[in-house]
Amino acid sequence: MKGTNSVKMRGYLMYPKLGVTANGFPKFTGTIAIPIVYKSGGEEKEGKSYHKLCAWGAVAEALGEMLEQTPIEIDGTLNSRKYDSACRSCGNPEKKYWTEVQVNNFIIINE
Repeated sequence: MKGTNSVKMRGYLMYPKLGVTANGFPKFTGTIAIPIVYKSGGEEKEGKSYHKLCAWGAVAEALGEMLEQTPIEIDGTLNSRKYDSACRSCGNPEKKYWTEVQVNNFIIINE
């Protein structure tokens, strides 16, 4: 069986941050806030779903120029990463995991 790793999201850019790796390659990190509607106690309520973003190279530089709350649509893939850390309370080593969307392309939405 062949798998597919493809993500398309539409929402608002939050916490955009452009940086560089140790060798000077552009890296973007941020969050996309996606408006959602859900039911609670029989009533419809509005909320947001937040997802971490990352991008590299030219896409990172372009995203780094965007302002917070910019409406965007992104195309990308899901990535899972891990790193070793020390437990805050006991000092023992532990692994930390997170999932993010690697942005391959994006467009600004004119609302």
